Amino acid sequence: MKNVDKISFIFEAGKNARIHLENKVYFQLSHSKNSLFSELSTVQMKVAMHIRQSQPLSLSQLADHLGLSHPSASVIVEKLVEKEVICRGTDPADRRRIQLRVHPKSEKELNAILARFQDEFAEIASKVGDENLERWYQVALKLDEIIDSEKATP
Repeated sequence: MKNVDKISFIFEAGKNARIHLENKVYFQLSHSKNSLFSELSTVQMKVAMHIRQSQPLSLSQLADHLGLSHPSASVIVEKLVEKEVICRGTDPADRRRIQLRVHPKSEKELNAILARFQDEFAEIASKVGDENLERWYQVALKLDEIIDSEKATP
């Protein structure tokens, strides 16, 4: 198999794993009666989790990171603010800029969702075997190193 085919396969496998995990966790949340997140759409949950991972974010950054139009991101953010999942605040460095953060009322539940993702991923990873898991780990370390060096380079 050519490297280009291997790269394509790895990319698709990673994407499929992410979609599988999201579908599994978000399905569980949508059927959980005691969860605030049972009232949210999958897109709203993804936005909330992205803000949780990358906070603080501006609306523009959020839209750019998730590939959303600015008007769509604005509508989603407004709904999440209304439900007290996220909140808006001012940027201490520039009081004209608005930053999005997780609302204190939903922080614990968002952390629990992240833990649920990690548990689901651990279940899948446990099936690849210790030797493959170690290789996977080494590749992930190298990827992080490359990405960090690219972020540092303007």
